Amino acid sequence: MKYFLVLFLLSFQSSIIYSQIIATTTDGKKVILEANKTWKYADSSKTDIICQLPSDYVEPKSTKEMYRMLKPNGSSIDDLKQYVSVDNECKLDDVKIISFSEQPGNGIYNLCVKGMKMKYRRTGSVFTKYNENLITGEK
Repeated sequence: MKYFLVLFLLSFQSSIIYSQIIATTTDGKKVILEANKTWKYADSSKTDIICQLPSDYVEPKSTKEMYRMLKPNGSSIDDLKQYVSVDNECKLDDVKIISFSEQPGNGIYNLCVKGMKMKYRRTGSVFTKYNENLITGEK
């Protein structure tokens, strides 16, 4: 009977250990869903979301073509940085542009915000997080 109880407890313990689920977020990151309704990144180093810019980092400059695309929409790079700083509750100086791609009517921006990589987009004159639904605001 003792052996049966020990075997039962060991099998119960192993089912608790393996009750994690690995899932993929909408932006392709792997996360582990725990039984206690918490989660963590599958790669705990999180190196893909941390940005460490050198102290002498210079942001890419907007070109005349980009200015011509943004002006009819009434938006600018300064508007983007202001939106991101309010959205993330940080200072304007904490928002750095890493790279961007502009087209007439939309744009995609890779940013470093308080040491974290973030991606935003512009549709018309509206800036949103890249993975955020424009209509519902859901992620």
